[in-house]
Amino acid sequence: MKWHVYLSGEIHSDWRERIKQGIKDADLPVKLSAPITDHASSDDCGDVILGPEMTPFWKDHKASKINSIRTRAMIEKADVVVVRFGDKYRQWNAAFDAGYASALGKSVITLHDPELTHPLKEVDAAALAVAQTPEEVVAILKYAITGNAAISLIFQLDPEVWQIVWTSVHISLIATLIASLFAVPLGVVIALNDFRGKASLQQFLNTLMAMPTVVIGLILYGLFTRQGALGEWGLLYTPGAIIIGECLLIFPVILNLTIVAITSADPRLLPTLKTLGATHFQAFIQVISETRFAVMAALVAGFGRAIGEVGAAMMLGGNIDGFTRTMTTAIALETSKGEFELALALGIYGDKAVLDIPALSIARGKITTLLGCNGAGKTTLLNLLALIKQPASGDLVFDSQTLSAITQQKALLKLRRRIGLIPQNPLLLRGSVMENVLRGLQFRKLNKPDQFSRAQQVMQQVGVLALQDRLARDLSGGEAQKVALARILALQPDVLLLDEPFTYLDQESAADLADLLTLLAQEQGITVILSTHERRFGMALADDVISLVHGKPVAAPLVNVFHGELLGGEFLTGKIRILLPDDIDSGKHVLIDPQEIVLSKTPLESSMRNHFQGHVVSIEEEHGRDWITVMAGECFHVEITRQSLDDLDLRLGTDVQLYFKSTAVKVV
Repeated sequence: MKWHVYLSGEIHSDWRERIKQGIKDADLPVKLSAPITDHASSDDCGDVILGPEMTPFWKDHKASKINSIRTRAMIEKADVVVVRFGDKYRQWNAAFDAGYASALGKSVITLHDPELTHPLKEVDAAALAVAQTPEEVVAILKYAITGNAAISLIFQLDPEVWQIVWTSVHISLIATLIASLFAVPLGVVIALNDFRGKASLQQFLNTLMAMPTVVIGLILYGLFTRQGALGEWGLLYTPGAIIIGECLLIFPVILNLTIVAITSADPRLLPTLKTLGATHFQAFIQVISETRFAVMAALVAGFGRAIGEVGAAMMLGGNIDGFTRTMTTAIALETSKGEFELALALGIYGDKAVLDIPALSIARGKITTLLGCNGAGKTTLLNLLALIKQPASGDLVFDSQTLSAITQQKALLKLRRRIGLIPQNPLLLRGSVMENVLRGLQFRKLNKPDQFSRAQQVMQQVGVLALQDRLARDLSGGEAQKVALARILALQPDVLLLDEPFTYLDQESAADLADLLTLLAQEQGITVILSTHERRFGMALADDVISLVHGKPVAAPLVNVFHGELLGGEFLTGKIRILLPDDIDSGKHVLIDPQEIVLSKTPLESSMRNHFQGHVVSIEEEHGRDWITVMAGECFHVEITRQSLDDLDLRLGTDVQLYFKSTAVKVV
């Protein structure tokens, strides 16, 4: 294929002839074109073709129009436009040609003497190259065209080029495969585990990525020479030597990028797989599947490092034609000869204790609610109960089995498979809803008919059967919560842990879930432990309540919680004064059990020390329990029986007297 080069501009010197001769001498595939360079013919073409004009202006006007037809056509056909500016005349036409070519997206080379650099700075700014001599134009064209010729060698299936390409790809693929077999599993292990010195190890691995290729080459060269420790293997100057060198070079690349890929994955992934009962190998495969694109990028980066390596390949392979010559070593050789055609061709998080629980027992087959503010330690406690995390001190006893006494992973896995955890933001795996519900059953290797039957049963029970063919990651928050519940219930756990399960559910769905949890506990004997910020709802649902304040359990539900300061035997909230037991000497919060508060429409003669006057601001029913909210300086929530509610005949706005004993106040 020939390049079309249009030579525009000044017609009073031999610059076109010099470019033509230079192209001929370099044997470049170039077709040259130019405007009419004979000045008289160019000026007279209008008169000759369209008839004479008496006025010089109209004569030049007709001639310039006719010449523009040729100029525009030639510029539009051209691959490259060379525009020469002379110093004898003001080259308006040349400037116009340069602007037109640039507007068309053509490659423009301007040619002029150094003295014109400043006057032509705007024109030069639009050009891709600025030359001072015709010979420089020829050199620019030669470089551009011969670079293109290197690609032609590939598409023309040049045997020498393809032998080099095959050797490079073959050696690099083998090196990448061998390195990845060790680097990827090791990267997953490092990313998913916390151990002493992990940060230092990663820093060391990052340093290895910057190891100069020549250093690796020199070390291996010393080992592979006849006098070296591995000299008898006869590896020097063989593809095997290059493969070993490239393996050592790309191993830290693949390892580090795999660690980054796994670490960057959703932090809920591993806990989700653990609660589904995956073995170490099953978890490894699933983690790789979930992060496959990032891991593949790590492999591609390793392959790119291998195929672009030159130092070690040159030392260890010897650049033997047809045997160990790779693309990079060939480039190094051929460029030194000037042959550019071939050459181009992570109770503890970190160090912070979040739980301080001297002793805690949870009843079997009951519903236990964990109450607490954000950061109280509810999620941490659930993770410990799920056997996903281990306590920094103390121990866990589940069904008479002490966790610290379990040393075999199989025994721990067997125990963990009896517990199901649904986090606040459950992670659904790639694939459909049905595939997600089946995943834990597949980890347990149930036969396929039983898997499908059990999955459909729990999906029907939870109300997501109609979603079975939907992509799991396209679901709403409430739908995802239900699918996560179905996925765990399919595993038939003895213990069901739920972290804020009502967060994404509407009122009707929350009531349905509460009924289902009650059914699971009462009819199937499943131990249900849930955390919720919906305190009254959680208390109404639960058989037992565990309240956490700053990681410590307190013997009062977290419903009437007031902040303030202790002064003598009183607690001041800023709005009311609460009388305390005599033995209290410190604390920043008080809690009043809603069942310990007495309401009356008239003052009572009572020994209860705390007495406030207020009015009813709300009357609500929560899962079979009646709640009265009274504004009495502070907002009090009172749990009463339906009979008491009817007897008192309470209505919104009713004035009431509110009483409770000082011993009903818990200070923390």
